[in-house]
Amino acid sequence: WLTENYSWRWVFLVNLPFGSVALAGLWLFLPNRKSPNPQRFDFLGFGALAVGVGALQLMFDRGQQNDWFGSVETWVELIVAVCCAYIFLIHSLTSNKVLFNTALYRDRNFMGVTTAAFVIMGVLFAVLALIPPMMQNLYGYPVETVGLLSVPRGIGVSVTMLFVGRLVGKVDSRILIGTGILLSAHSLWSMSHFTLNMGQAPFIWTGFEQGLASGFIFVPLSALAFSTLPPSLRVQGTTAYNFVRNIGSSLGISLIQTVFSQNIQKVHAGLAGNVREDNPAVRMLFGDATLHSMAAIARLNAMVGRQAVMIAYVNVFWVMAVAMVVLLPVLLLLKAPPARSVQPKPS
Repeated sequence: WLTENYSWRWVFLVNLPFGSVALAGLWLFLPNRKSPNPQRFDFLGFGALAVGVGALQLMFDRGQQNDWFGSVETWVELIVAVCCAYIFLIHSLTSNKVLFNTALYRDRNFMGVTTAAFVIMGVLFAVLALIPPMMQNLYGYPVETVGLLSVPRGIGVSVTMLFVGRLVGKVDSRILIGTGILLSAHSLWSMSHFTLNMGQAPFIWTGFEQGLASGFIFVPLSALAFSTLPPSLRVQGTTAYNFVRNIGSSLGISLIQTVFSQNIQKVHAGLAGNVREDNPAVRMLFGDATLHSMAAIARLNAMVGRQAVMIAYVNVFWVMAVAMVVLLPVLLLLKAPPARSVQPKPS
């Protein structure tokens, strides 16, 4: 509704009043507890990480339009990202005051869950970035209809959030996460069978299933990440875990969009290679018109382009479904947190 009646900028601006209220509430009511062992902020580690991740994000975002490594800009961004990663790694291994304690990297559960979260966030947020343009450009749905068709995803999340939080600690978190991954993989596999002639129902059901999957994944994933961390590392662990999740979502969107754009070009070239005057399908579509007619060529190119985009979407959905399934063995490497013991009620 905001983008239809105002502009896309209001999708971000609408958060300002809510953010201001949240900030005021934290400032007024959150107690100011000073750490008994305060540490100096690691400006070098933070700066190297921020600049390196920013350069990597720019490389993925602008690489396609810059012809990738045919551009000096892409090489500069890659070199900056690699150098900053090297500085951050060496600094973390040799300094006493680091941004993230190296003990975090030695915790099998934390590293396994963080790696899984990176991939999961990349896939789920890439889907969120792909579906709205698909609905608008290929199916011609207006913006408000696209918004309404996205509602079932939120309903699915709400449904699972009602009871999954209660199951954490009673049911093995790996089972809950595995259920969410399978649901997400199944929805993406279903999306890989989308066609240009389908109605709205497939968008509704796959979106609802992905919402269910998200509810099964996020809460147990966070619980499993911190189940083996000592209390002294949980503050830094929370920061690192959320950082990796955010980076996974942003880089996932950039990477999938790049793969999607390249796939469109390849598929279009493959389809166009079969467009010839001696092709019976072409003659059936255009009758006696020949490919020397500019109107026929424009019409045919539009049809080929639309088909190429649809096939590229289907291919990307299939790849993301496979990526989710590949994550399942990672769960077997994680240590299940101890279940909560149920205390008998006094008689």
